[in-house]
This record gives sequence, structure tokens and C-alpha cells, in this order.
Amino acid sequence: MFNPVDLADGVSRWSSLGVTLPKPLAGAIDVFETLRYIEVGYHPVFRVEDVTPANAEDKIRELAEHLALYAPPGGTTGLSPLQRAKQQAVDAAARRVLAQARVAVPAVIDALTPVFDAHAQTYAEAVAKLPEDLSAETLVAAGPGAVEAYGTAQQATAQLARIDAWAAGLPYLSGIVVRDPETVLRILRPSTRQQLSRLDKASTTPANPTLAALDPVLFTAARSGVEFAINTPEAAAALRLALVSGVPA
Repeated sequence: MFNPVDLADGVSRWSSLGVTLPKPLAGAIDVFETLRYIEVGYHPVFRVEDVTPANAEDKIRELAEHLALYAPPGGTTGLSPLQRAKQQAVDAAARRVLAQARVAVPAVIDALTPVFDAHAQTYAEAVAKLPEDLSAETLVAAGPGAVEAYGTAQQATAQLARIDAWAAGLPYLSGIVVRDPETVLRILRPSTRQQLSRLDKASTTPANPTLAALDPVLFTAARSGVEFAINTPEAAAALRLALVSGVPA
């Protein structure tokens, strides 16, 4: 099991993808972050200079109340009641963030798709100008136009990688360790078993540094005419099963 707070912290950074999050998710994140940064670890200080004969009893009661909240029970090194309360509140807020995140995934994919499609198109067009057997030697031999296209493809790769990394975290929103998570079909939709086989092979075959910088799986996809698209974990699993079994999803 994963720590819900750590997972929710990751979800809180979804906005860095440049999309507007659904209001329920954004609100849950706001509450989560507010609770996380409430200070409860300091120790009460008794200011004797504030005590007068008239308020002495009230000041003692005030200190006692603060000690009951802030001090660990029995003088132990454990958490104080206030710290335990914060811990429970943050955990509850984190779980609400994760619940809203699971609901919001399709909407976030819809919001990401236009910019994703633009980067995918840029990548595919640039790759089309590169040697099929890409290496440092073949790239230089292909001339300045190919070198320029390689730089464009590198930039697009970085942008696609950000979205792929986001998709890679989706299976863990339930807080459960996922065995054999999908790595090839997060942002690709092959239409045949042969295309899938080529992508799987590219994911496990060592690549030279020049090709590795463009992601061999994406390079193979662009060369093979594979559709670029963001998949939910469920859709990716269903697509793999359909292609392997030959039964339409």
C-alpha cells in the first residue's frame, strides 16, 4: 500500500501540466494543502510577565489547555493530541483528493489532449525526416535538415514524456501496488497485434544514445503509423488484451 498523503501530494501537482482541474478536485487539493501546512509542532510558552493577580488562575488554565493539546501524553516522545488530530485530518483530506482524482481522470485527459496532439504531431513530422536506422553517424550523414528535425523531435519528446509520466501514476490512485503496470500503451494506441509487438520489442531492446533521446517506443510508433493518444489504465489494459487475444475490446 502507498501512503495516501504522498499520492495526494503528487495529484496536487497535476496543475503543472497546464490544465485547469475540475472544481471538486481543485477544492479537495486546496483543503489538503491547507491542512498539511498548519503548524502544530510548537510547544506552549508560559509568559509570566503577562500574569497579574487578577488573571493568574486564567493563565494557568490556559497553559493547562495548551499543554493538553500540544504535549505528548505522559511526557512520551509520541505525537501530541493536536499532532494526531492533524495527522488524521490530513489523511482524510488526502483520501478525498485521491477519490476526486480518480473521478477527474477522463476530464484531465480531455483537457490535455489538444496540447498532447500538437506535440505528437510535431514529433511524428520531425521523425519522418530522420534516418530509419537512427544513430549519431546516420544523423550527421543525413545533413543539416535532419539534425534540425532531430532537435525538434527531442523537444517534443520531453513534452510527451511529461504527459506519459502523469499517465504512469494513474494506476496507483487507489493506493495499491500495481503488479506489471502497463508501460507501452499509456500514450499509444496500436491497431494491430503486429504494431503492439513492434512497440513491445522497442521497449526492451537497448538503443544507442541518439535514438534513446527520442524514446525508442515513440520513435517506433511514429515510424509504424501508430496512433498517439492518452489512455486510462483500464483502457490500456483492455487494448492490450484485445490485440493479444484478437477479440475486439
